[in-house]
Parts: sequence; structure tokens; C-alpha cells
Amino acid sequence: MNLERRNKNRGYQQLLVWQDAIELYRVVFRAFRGWPFKQNKLASQSLASSDSVHRNIAEGYCWRTIREYLQHLNIALGSLGETLSGFIAYSESGQIAASTLRSSTPLSFGLRTACLSSSSLLSENAMLLIGRKLLSSAKMPQTTGPIPTSPTTSASCWME
Repeated sequence: MNLERRNKNRGYQQLLVWQDAIELYRVVFRAFRGWPFKQNKLASQSLASSDSVHRNIAEGYCWRTIREYLQHLNIALGSLGETLSGFIAYSESGQIAASTLRSSTPLSFGLRTACLSSSSLLSENAMLLIGRKLLSSAKMPQTTGPIPTSPTTSASCWME
């Protein structure tokens, strides 16, 4: 008896928002690579916040409900804000080059927009699903067509 399971747990890697979050981590890592040891705590915190962005996008994708995915997207947004805030402070204090801040800012704002767009799309689809469920439980005739689905609306990442 062959119980082969196909692991679809890596579907988040196809998300552009996750790929951009990985790129942000690379930018942050390069920015803090040569920092002196006495500033290691600041560098470590910035690396952790940028690392949290892609990790929360991936973790949220792998949960089974849209609500949990939305929660993790919001956590990723918070980590993104923390990362950008640190870059602004370090740039203004002369700890990192202004060019480093300029290179990370469009990426950060692009990530923010992508997270918010994904969150909005998922929320709208969740509301449509809830509305359809309420309609079907009330035994009312359905007058709408099928609910559109896309790869971003699937919160489950484990398939048999």
C-alpha cells in the first residue's frame, strides 16, 4: 500500500510578496554585515524584523483558514514597519548610507502595498463565502454565480 503524500507546503514561494520579502531580508543583511560588535543588538533586531516579514507570509499561507492568513499578513506588515523605521533612524544618524535607505524604501512600500492588497482581496472573498453560506442556510434561492477563486485565496497548503 503506497501512501504517497504530495507536499504543497511550498506554494507560498510562488507569491511575489514572499519573494519581495526575501529580497528585503537580503538588503537588510547586506546593510548590517560590517557593523561593529557593540552595535550587534541593533543589527540583530533589524535582521529579526526583516526575517519576520517573509516568515509570517509563509506561515499564514500554510494555515487552514483565511482569517489566520490575514492575521499573519498583518503581523508581516508590523514587522515591515519596524524594519523601515530602523532603516530611517540608522540613515538619519549616519549609521547606514542614505543610498541603502533609498534602495530599501521602494521595496518596503511595494511589500506594504502587496500585503494590503492580498489582505483586501482575501477579506472580500471571505465575506462572499460567509454571505453565500448564510444564504444557503436560510434556504433562499441563490441568484449569484460562482465565487471567483485564485491561488491567493487558498489558505491551505497541505494536499493529499
